[in-house]
Amino acid sequence: MFYINKTIALGAIMLSLTLVWGCSSTQSTTAWGNFFTNEDKVEITLDHLKPKISLGKKLASDSLLRYAKTRLHFIEQRYKSVKAKEWLAEIDSFYTAYYTYYDELIKNAKAKNFIFTTAGYYKRLQKMFPNDPNALRFFRENKQNIEKRYETNLRIGKKYLRQKRYNSAIRVYRRILNYDPSNNEAIDGIAEARYLKKKQILKKRRQIARAKRRKALEKQRQLALKRAAKKKEAAIKELEEKEPVIQVQTKREAEVLYVKGVQAYRKKRFLDAKIHFESIINADYKDTRLYIDRIEDKIQALGLEGGDED
Repeated sequence: MFYINKTIALGAIMLSLTLVWGCSSTQSTTAWGNFFTNEDKVEITLDHLKPKISLGKKLASDSLLRYAKTRLHFIEQRYKSVKAKEWLAEIDSFYTAYYTYYDELIKNAKAKNFIFTTAGYYKRLQKMFPNDPNALRFFRENKQNIEKRYETNLRIGKKYLRQKRYNSAIRVYRRILNYDPSNNEAIDGIAEARYLKKKQILKKRRQIARAKRRKALEKQRQLALKRAAKKKEAAIKELEEKEPVIQVQTKREAEVLYVKGVQAYRKKRFLDAKIHFESIINADYKDTRLYIDRIEDKIQALGLEGGDED
């Protein structure tokens, strides 16, 4: 058996796969050719499908996952591939978990009569289940109401930005993006709110740092007054000219906040969890950003911060 570049082999096999699905059994055997063992064919096909499955899960893409399932079914049935069977089961589990997650959010939002929030969750659900009958019926029965609330939420988002209520603005714009992921006003609104919120936090930290520094300077100044008169003026001037020191959050401090946030989230104390995670300066620390997004979903669905849904 001669060796062949794996990339070229992959292209050849995937091309032959395309031919296989439109050919008879005899033709399909010919299409695969005689250059590869069955194990080669299965391995190269799985290598081709692995990144597509990963991307399909990341993007919640029904088309990518259905593409992968079709090909996995083929090699599982034709070559009795155990790995293909396992991957099919994993994909089915992903579909189930995805549906369960959004079904719970939808039930919570409906219980609060949050029509537009419910519409957004149904839109997310339809990414994986485009023909879900409950979603289709909901949009059909609430079309005018949803359109009205769509415009209302855009106005509310702008109002919250003007009022410097950045968390509320982000929550409203997230609600809009759940329903309409391509809405540029909401995309820009979230970016602006996050930037201004971070700027606001840094400003507050500087104020706290300056206050602490002033307190320390005053303490040292009182001590300096007790010293010799000729040294007093020079010591005070040196202290007052120093810039405030802003303490950067250490990795250990971030980890403590992260652990507290996870514990609060698991106990369904979502407001406490939000405080802990948002206190982490580096939003990319571990999966902090993912937890914040999920907490926002929970808070919105459960109406924990009060309603601006009308």
